[in-house]
Amino acid sequence: PARKRGRKPGSRKYPFAEMALGDSFFVQAKKVMSVYSAVSRANKAYAPKRFTARNIDNGVRIWRYV
Repeated sequence: PARKRGRKPGSRKYPFAEMALGDSFFVQAKKVMSVYSAVSRANKAYAPKRFTARNIDNGVRIWRYV
C-alpha cells in the first residue's frame, strides 16, 4: 500500500498543549490565515488557556496569555 504523507498520528503541528503562560513561538507562514485559524481552534480546544497571534516580519508569532 502507498504511504500517506504528513505527520505521525498523535503529533501536533504547533505546540499549544505544551505552552506555559507567556510562552511564544514563531511560524514562517505564507498562508497567514491558516495560522490564525489554528489559533482560533486552539482557543476552543485548550480552554481556559488563551492564545493570540500577530504578524511579524515574514511570519506569525503566537503567544499564550492566559
